[in-house]
Amino acid sequence: MTPGNRKYIVARQYPNPPLRKRIIEDAQKIVRALGYDMNSIEFAIKDGVPYAIDFMNPAPDLDIYSLQPFYFDWALKCLADVTIQMAKNPRPQIRDFRWSQFF
Repeated sequence: MTPGNRKYIVARQYPNPPLRKRIIEDAQKIVRALGYDMNSIEFAIKDGVPYAIDFMNPAPDLDIYSLQPFYFDWALKCLADVTIQMAKNPRPQIRDFRWSQFF
């Protein structure tokens, strides 16, 4: 994201495949640990190491103007896929979170 414009930069080749894989795996771990069905996570990368800097967004901003059409379309498709999957295969709601199992 560029701080002055408050828009994400579309960089289809960034990050490199190993770093992209690490970020996706870390993001999925965070989402599972928080018990979210949907979340947005921002990472800062320093010296090739990703750091989750904003990860408590269970109702993330899916604004086309900040995400840009490329990422907006991807996010909307993923959200639709999850919604359809959950409608077809409902699961019981978690009533008692056991956060300690994730630490």
